[in-house]
Amino acid sequence: DDDDARDDDDSPLVLSRTRLFAYGVLVRNLRFPPWVARLLVSVSAAALAKLVAWVLLSQAFAYLEHAPLFLLLTGFYLIFTGLGTRRAGEPSAYSVFNGFNELPGTFNAARVDDTIMRRNG
Repeated sequence: DDDDARDDDDSPLVLSRTRLFAYGVLVRNLRFPPWVARLLVSVSAAALAKLVAWVLLSQAFAYLEHAPLFLLLTGFYLIFTGLGTRRAGEPSAYSVFNGFNELPGTFNAARVDDTIMRRNG
């Protein structure tokens, strides 16, 4: 039955032969919902390895009764890996790294005070 392997939204799966085989195994043999199988076969191997490592580490920390520490470390990891990078010459969002020059449209208390006191405008 090819209908069992089809998703409800009828969008075609564009996958390699290996990933398409894995999708078929997940849906037909293991009875995963199609959306879960699609999610699992569409992520990169590195992302899937990180997810598996995170789940295993979370279980180890929970067994050792250090789950709050694990969640804190996870938060720091997500913050520091999600900061991204800037191109050369691109200003930082923080004025302290731009020689204390503000970005256009920056909201600050001095400008609000000047507006309220009618010194600018």
